[in-house]
Amino acid sequence: MPAFNEDALDRFITQASYARITPHMVRQVLAQGPGTVIAYDLASAKYRVMGPGRVTEESEEQAVTVWGHGDIADELPRQRDMGVTMTQFAEALSETAFGYLLEWHEEGQALHWVEQARQALATNGFHLDRRSDRLAPGVIRDHFVALPEPELRLAVKYRHTSRARRFQVQMRLWDLGRQVSGAVFATTRVATGRAVTYHLRQAMARRARRFRPQF
Repeated sequence: MPAFNEDALDRFITQASYARITPHMVRQVLAQGPGTVIAYDLASAKYRVMGPGRVTEESEEQAVTVWGHGDIADELPRQRDMGVTMTQFAEALSETAFGYLLEWHEEGQALHWVEQARQALATNGFHLDRRSDRLAPGVIRDHFVALPEPELRLAVKYRHTSRARRFQVQMRLWDLGRQVSGAVFATTRVATGRAVTYHLRQAMARRARRFRPQF
């Protein structure tokens, strides 16, 4: 994560607390569809909407995803049923995003090899669709959607192993809410992109065989 001295940390917290997600941003995410996210831009200290694939073009030192289309599309109907307005909903998203940014700062940004995995998946048509789950120090779970096949979802959990140069990756592929394939494998910093691409293609091939039409 960026190096924060005490003054810089205070500034980060203050700026992040003032940043606001607007109803217009929420509507943009819904209009642009799966793979669209709201990210906190560390340079401008503001939130911005990023379309599919854009978020993987920048590191977490530049932009931190705080909400994704999947998060918002799931939550908005529940909030509307409770009578919440779009303005109130956007304000609630801002408050929760601020808490997430504090957690991000405490736990640390995703390691470079995790960002390599995200880039490899985006190249293969899978884009971040939700904010990452920070399950424990050194353990992150990402959520991806396939475009142009949004019925396909991919959950990827990254974990440090006891060997400093190796990392464990768990992939689960879902089709219309049903898990259809998965893999657990170890990788290294330099091989992450190739390993993730290989296991994703294997998972897609298993799905294709499983659902091959019978004539």
